[in-house]
Amino acid sequence: MDKCEELFEKNYPEYRRCKFFDTIDRLVRKKIKPIFVVGWQDAESTFIDSVWDDLDLALKRWNEIRNSIIADWKELATRTDIDEETYKRVLKNLSEIDPFKMDNYPFDEPFIIVLGLNDINHKFDE
Repeated sequence: MDKCEELFEKNYPEYRRCKFFDTIDRLVRKKIKPIFVVGWQDAESTFIDSVWDDLDLALKRWNEIRNSIIADWKELATRTDIDEETYKRVLKNLSEIDPFKMDNYPFDEPFIIVLGLNDINHKFDE
């Protein structure tokens, strides 16, 4: 029984998290190129959408998430009273096309995390 399997009965969300990171660890160790984790976050939570071994595919998915967040904000603006300054600031922040420069905190923002061999090894060294 591996370290993740022990969590299965006790804590299913932790089991899924363990399996996720174990899978990434195995993928990164098998390949020389990095792995790209794509998702979105806000002030209270982080959501992982997908994991890619190709930057172009990761960027494509990141852009789809970004466009979805923009569409959600535009729809929200038609249904509720949102401060116009906040609305403009959020849309301006989400117009950034470089995922590594985007900063829309504390509101929704898509992200890409790059995990390579050095990142994984460094994590275990700390």
